[in-house]
This record gives sequence, structure tokens and C-alpha cells, in this order.
Amino acid sequence: MKIVKKIGASSGSVNFYYTVLELIKQGKNLLQVASKLNISKQNLNYYIKPLKIEGIIKRIGKGVWEVNEEKLKK
Repeated sequence: MKIVKKIGASSGSVNFYYTVLELIKQGKNLLQVASKLNISKQNLNYYIKPLKIEGIIKRIGKGVWEVNEEKLKK
């Protein structure tokens, strides 16, 4: 599965999904991730829906998410 969304200036753009995954790995909840990316939580939920469907991220508690490293390697 190829998921690409860029953020930032064109020359220094960063993959949006990579950034989201790294923040989740750091233990940030979705509200903190959205705040860090300067977008609304609703907008973040729209963009991470494919990650949830593919099982790349999963909810393990209220406001707590984890990244499934095995799914990322595929």
C-alpha cells in the first residue's frame, strides 16, 4: 500500500504519514499529533483512516495508539 501526503515547503517537505507514525511511537495521542501538525483532530482522523483500516495503527486504550511495526515492513 502506497500512502503519500507531503507537508511543508516543496523543497523541505516531509512525508505526513511518517511524521504521524513517529509521533504516535513517541506516545502522543491524536490530539497532540494534530496540534503538532497544526491541523484539526477531525482532519487528522480523515487522513489516518487508511492506516487504521490496514492495521498499521491500532487503538490500545482511550487516547492511546500504537504502531504495528510488522505491517510497516510489508
